Amino acid sequence: MLNSPENNPLIKAAQDCHGQIPFDKIKTEHFMPALDWAIETAKARYEAIKAVRKPSFENIMVAMEGADAELSVISSVFSNLSSVMSNAEMKKIEASFSKKLTKYSSDISLDADLFAQIKVLHDQKDVLNLAADQKKLLNDSYKSFVRRGAELGDLNKTRLREISETLSGLSVDFRQNIMKTDDAFEYWVDDLNDLKGMPQDNIDIAKEAAKDAGQGDKYLISLDASQVMAVLSYAEDRKFREDISRTWDG
Repeated sequence: MLNSPENNPLIKAAQDCHGQIPFDKIKTEHFMPALDWAIETAKARYEAIKAVRKPSFENIMVAMEGADAELSVISSVFSNLSSVMSNAEMKKIEASFSKKLTKYSSDISLDADLFAQIKVLHDQKDVLNLAADQKKLLNDSYKSFVRRGAELGDLNKTRLREISETLSGLSVDFRQNIMKTDDAFEYWVDDLNDLKGMPQDNIDIAKEAAKDAGQGDKYLISLDASQVMAVLSYAEDRKFREDISRTWDG
């Protein structure tokens, strides 16, 4: 089982929101169990918030601020890694990850009981003696829930859920199609002098990529962000920089 801190380094890292992320230990199979755990944890906290009988800024707004802290860490790690990892395993789970995350977001933003707790405070904001930052948080949270559909009727909420899930799926498809295009890009360099100015580490990466492609006597530049930045920042050949820049910008 990968749904506990003891056997899932991503969950363990998420529990320490300000700690270092052990990217070297995180594997593809850790993501979905970590996501399920984080959603379950966050929902339990929201259920406790909904059960509060005497709403206050502390037991509603402050509690909500930290309700999905671990989920934020896990989703951020996944987002960063999925944007640079194009392996089949990562692509396979990205749609499921996005779908679950979208459903969770809708579950929270469209929860009538949760919104009711916020509304109680918002209706009393002028007599609660709130500091300026507290009042802003309350106002922003209230507006966010309203704009995300909290006041819609049941039929419209259902329709909004469907739209959100569709957009989530299309976003994943779009991102993966872009990565396919980037992966297919090849910029071959015959002469080492054409790479003049680039850091040696990036030149070595280009050399290894060429070897892997069966042309060890050349250099292969991909659209990997680190390679692109190295070219644009350090390469002395203006035409080289222009070619990569135009491709990178689409």
